[in-house]
Amino acid sequence: MTTFTYLPAFTKTQRRWRDRVNLRTLVVTGVVAGFFATSLVPPSALAHSEHDKARFVAQSGKDSGDCANRFRPCQSIAYAQLQAKKGDKILVAQGNYQVTSPADLLHLEDLINPVFAGYSTTDHYQVHAPDKNQTTLLGVPPEYRALAQKKGFQVIADSKSEQFSVALQKANGQLAALAQRQQSLTCENGTADQFACNSVDLVSHVPLSEFPDTAANDIWGHVDLNTGCEYAIIGLRNGVSVVNLADPENPEVVGKITQQATTWRDVKVYQYFDSDRGLWQAYAYLTADNATEGLTILDLNDLPSSLTVANTTNTDTRAHNVYISNVDYTLNIGLNNSPGLHILGQPNYNGAMRTYSLQQPTQPQAAYTPTMANALLYTHDASSVNITDERQAQCINANQYGCTLMLDFNEAEFRLWDHTNLNDARQLATTTYDTASYVHSGWWSEDRNYIFVHDELDERNRGLNSTLYVFDITDLSNPVRVGTWTGTTKAIDHNGFVRGNRYYMSNYERGLTILDITDATNPQTVGFFDTYPISDGSTFNGAWGVYPYLPSGLILVSDINSGLYVLRDQTRSGGFSFSTSKVTVEEGNSIEIQVIKDFVGAASVSVELIAGTTTSNDYQIDMDDLNWAEGENDSRTIRISALDDENTSEPGESLFLRLMNPTNGATLGDTYLSEIRIPGVINYGNISFSGDTLTVLETQGSGQVTLNRLNGSEQSITVDYALTNSTQSDLELTSGSLTWADGEAGSKIIEFQIVNDEDTETTENYVLQLSADNEDFIGSNGSITIVIRDDDSNLPPVVNELSALSFEQGALVELSADGVDPEGDVLVWQWTQISGPTVTLNDSDTQNVFFTMPAEEVQLQVTASDDFAVQSSQQITLSVEATQTTTPPPATPPPSSSGGGGSLPVWYLIGGTLIMLSRRLNIKIG
Repeated sequence: MTTFTYLPAFTKTQRRWRDRVNLRTLVVTGVVAGFFATSLVPPSALAHSEHDKARFVAQSGKDSGDCANRFRPCQSIAYAQLQAKKGDKILVAQGNYQVTSPADLLHLEDLINPVFAGYSTTDHYQVHAPDKNQTTLLGVPPEYRALAQKKGFQVIADSKSEQFSVALQKANGQLAALAQRQQSLTCENGTADQFACNSVDLVSHVPLSEFPDTAANDIWGHVDLNTGCEYAIIGLRNGVSVVNLADPENPEVVGKITQQATTWRDVKVYQYFDSDRGLWQAYAYLTADNATEGLTILDLNDLPSSLTVANTTNTDTRAHNVYISNVDYTLNIGLNNSPGLHILGQPNYNGAMRTYSLQQPTQPQAAYTPTMANALLYTHDASSVNITDERQAQCINANQYGCTLMLDFNEAEFRLWDHTNLNDARQLATTTYDTASYVHSGWWSEDRNYIFVHDELDERNRGLNSTLYVFDITDLSNPVRVGTWTGTTKAIDHNGFVRGNRYYMSNYERGLTILDITDATNPQTVGFFDTYPISDGSTFNGAWGVYPYLPSGLILVSDINSGLYVLRDQTRSGGFSFSTSKVTVEEGNSIEIQVIKDFVGAASVSVELIAGTTTSNDYQIDMDDLNWAEGENDSRTIRISALDDENTSEPGESLFLRLMNPTNGATLGDTYLSEIRIPGVINYGNISFSGDTLTVLETQGSGQVTLNRLNGSEQSITVDYALTNSTQSDLELTSGSLTWADGEAGSKIIEFQIVNDEDTETTENYVLQLSADNEDFIGSNGSITIVIRDDDSNLPPVVNELSALSFEQGALVELSADGVDPEGDVLVWQWTQISGPTVTLNDSDTQNVFFTMPAEEVQLQVTASDDFAVQSSQQITLSVEATQTTTPPPATPPPSSSGGGGSLPVWYLIGGTLIMLSRRLNIKIG
């Protein structure tokens, strides 16, 4: 065995600062192995592993290359931003830099590729010292002075800043719009207030400040089939939030789960019918990359009153994406083949796709694990399509429901897999294209003959405008590129989805782009809404994700810089709709649903049945593709018969019809989905409190308890509530009653007031009890104990003393505080600087803080706060050690490198490559 001396795996903190780590000696045989291993892997196949690197800028640099070579830095921040991958930092060395346009200033606000000034080319950007390495930004208007100084720049507002006044005034107006809630903006003459647009209206906009958070990422939608209420689920830098769209012009943020800070999150939803409860149950599945959260499963069943975590699994500590196959993406419910949960880009198995069964939705069970997973099998993103025509003969595991075709996008290429059997995946084809730079993601046309492929780096690497690639998959063993769409800007295309003959695409700085894919080989732009109106360049700002499948027809867009957009597509001039979105038919009877054609010319549309809670024994339907000849515009009729199975004890059931694949330029209207209900035994359900205990603080003024209607929602139901012990005086709650209407299965709130007196009291307990004329209306939690904690008897938290420490200048310092609360409260932590040269405190609102040691002594303070905001603090003094100098070996700057770690001696770069490959290829070193 060849033995190496090597760096251990990076911790989360070390990864942030890996450019500062000095590589130990590497045996010559390891160098050779490093060259050989690197030659086996295409550069793009490792692209995703290279985020969180640095791009270097110096006054003496040159705007060429990729700015990743610290010996050959670029000259301008704007150019470095164009070279950075998502998550890379821009490090600026000492010197003078002139602002030449408003875009230069806006780069300072970049959240995905943050800019930091105050480095030196002398020590090769090793130490962040803004006071020592003065980096001056010339021509900065007064309103940007504080932001530039926060980034480490010295600021000079000279007369040249005046030339930007008009452009900056416009940009500032646009930025103000991004930071404010907006509603009901019609796209007229190419604009909707500050937003450029074409045939897309803004229904509402929820800015990041309302979540609150600093950046957004992925998005998905959810419709609660018990209530019909629609929700947006948006990933954020510090967690995930759910937004209630019951009033789409006035969306309401109803819950947030706070998690580790990261750029990357992905979310999908699965909904199923629980026959024991008589209700639909729904869960969201959340992954995060560059974090250690594992898979988070969110319970959506108490919305809109609460959002909770149902479970967390750590089989895969992190993952870049999550995907669910064999579900309908409007309803998020299962189709004929079993739904599968797919974890993508996780550290296990070099990021190859792993599959889990959702038979137990809160406890996914491992189904498929790759038997051979090298770096080339890394999956960045995936989608799937059910093949039911003669092509299923090309699959290995096709069954009576067809073949589940997985589309696997793995940076260098995309692959087609037969994944009909959740426990098995068989590769059918692998394909790439001549301009491939980062094969990112894709979706399929509703005729299932084409897939649309996104490349996240071709615009940057190859100087292209926004480009989408179209492949014909009529032969599953040989996908063929048959078309390309090219946009009018340099904005990067990211994610896209098909509904009818429309392709909805998140287009980063261009916002939402809508394509007409009537001719899939020749997509045409028909609409857009620019959620990032400041620029249309190829940096990682703007629209991250889009979700076009809500039953209402609303389009959801998540914008990295400004939050959630709810939009309405006005590009559809004529097409097909159901006459009703919901209809009821009794067993033994039949009903007719009309499909309305609002389109001139010959056309057809397909009708898809989604079984919902029914089986084939419950209904009979005559359904086929619907066709209209030239000149025909009358409606077509679909007849549904509810079969009488003589079962008098079964609950009501539902099935769904969906319009899809319109032809000849026809579109789908908003009513493209219709629910058919078959009544059964009246299932009233019952009312329960959301928990058996609620603890509140005497100082909070008021509180509320939540009641949920569970196990059914048919007909009206009323319950009464009252306190059963009212001898104490700190809670004011009047008895009353609550009524749920027929079909209503949501939550209701009882509010109460809390009296804040000055008495020192023990904890007080109050019992709130439900009652009803029919005792079956009361569920398992028919009472709740309200616990009031007294502030006058509360004890402050205890923070353990911190010992003085010393570090070398430029060292990465990481401190950890510790303490307890006598009442067991979860403490809130905050680090602040008391004295010394100003340092940037990272993660200052957690127990652990890290920063770069300056040249002089600093003093910090850590404060712990309990639920009553009572605080305790400790201080720590950090002194500077004398630096131990060693004579470095002579190094000749290597040729320009495309790697992400900067320019160091060749042995350094190869060693880093080998370490990276050891993580991707599971090579055992040492």
